Amino acid sequence: MPQFNQIQPSIFLQPVGNLFSLNTASDINNVPAGANVSVGLCLSENLMYIKSFQNGAPMLLGYRLSPIEGTVTSSPTEEVPAGMFKEYDERLNRIEDAVLKIKEKLGGKIEWQV
Repeated sequence: MPQFNQIQPSIFLQPVGNLFSLNTASDINNVPAGANVSVGLCLSENLMYIKSFQNGAPMLLGYRLSPIEGTVTSSPTEEVPAGMFKEYDERLNRIEDAVLKIKEKLGGKIEWQV
């Protein structure tokens, strides 16, 4: 019986389920497209490919990945101008006054909190 001392490199990428890890973006050519969806991730180039058949025609979608940790910048918060909610403040004051008048007529039997 012959024994093999060396493992021959495979032409096809070895998947984890239908997820393939790609060294370069051009390795997507070696990912098989079957009845299911195959996903190829090339993290060195921040790319994700989805490969499958749709209505008998091959379909290849490519997405650019962007890292979340460390590069997310928050936009500075803008202060709201004081006069922007003036209409709402006036309306709320009119409603409060109307409720207080009704409360006085009923002898203070209702509760009102803002």
